[in-house]
Amino acid sequence: RNPKITTLMLRNIPNKVKLEHLHRFLNDTEARGTFDIVHMPIDFKSGHNRGYAFVNFYNNELFLKGLAELKGLRFATMSSQKVTDVSVAHVQGKRAIEQIQQPRPGSGGPKTSQGRGKRK
Repeated sequence: RNPKITTLMLRNIPNKVKLEHLHRFLNDTEARGTFDIVHMPIDFKSGHNRGYAFVNFYNNELFLKGLAELKGLRFATMSSQKVTDVSVAHVQGKRAIEQIQQPRPGSGGPKTSQGRGKRK
């Protein structure tokens, strides 16, 4: 157990899920109020997400609970049969997520969205 690990990668998100829907999804689970930032890359050509997101939790204990809570779920309002999977993210911490959200020079703007969890 590494206390510095606080960020998970949530995979198998249906591509038409918007950030607002992802927040509702997360806030309808036991993860509500336990995370401070969500990063969901967007493909601006299609306007859809890329099927994954990073969720950073306030601490490692909450991360471990989120890891268990968010695995094997379905987005009930979508017609997709995808089941969520989770893993330790290759980027760790709120600051690292904020860094990858920065627009690249000449890109015309940010390629991702962010948001915060509601407190319980």
